[in-house]
Amino acid sequence: MLKLKPTIGIAKRTGVDFDLLSFIISRVYNIREDVIIYVKMTKMNVHAAYFHGQDTVKIYVKENCSLRYIIGCLLHEIRHHFQFQIKEFNTVYRSYREYFNSPEEVDARKCEKLTTAVCKIYNTFKVIEKKKEDLGIDYFMELRYNEAVENNKTKQQLDNATANPN
Repeated sequence: MLKLKPTIGIAKRTGVDFDLLSFIISRVYNIREDVIIYVKMTKMNVHAAYFHGQDTVKIYVKENCSLRYIIGCLLHEIRHHFQFQIKEFNTVYRSYREYFNSPEEVDARKCEKLTTAVCKIYNTFKVIEKKKEDLGIDYFMELRYNEAVENNKTKQQLDNATANPN
């Protein structure tokens, strides 16, 4: 599974839940092996870049950058990570046109087209998390209660055991 490891700075500045995003992108790209990619901010005058050998994506983060921008950059640059796993390719181009039309860039831009769908999935998960919190749903607490009932314990006995763990 993909594990995005953001710096503290990018996590604070963007407010993105990188654990959730790791899960979603793993499913989108069907990533089964353990892959760690570090996510950092950059001051370079480019939107984002993938640094092969460091397994790092650097994103230019403006004050009010959107979730869509972050996800689009990640989808594009993570695609480059997997392209390098298949075959190393030239990263020095004679012109912008040569770079833009290279097979790796064409492929990575295709993957960016998934941005809207990934944003919708991310936002849906966040809505579900908020509803769970508002409703006070703790799946593990519910499961423990059901297990206790099956073992003929009353709710009061379970509450007493939880309050006094000794």
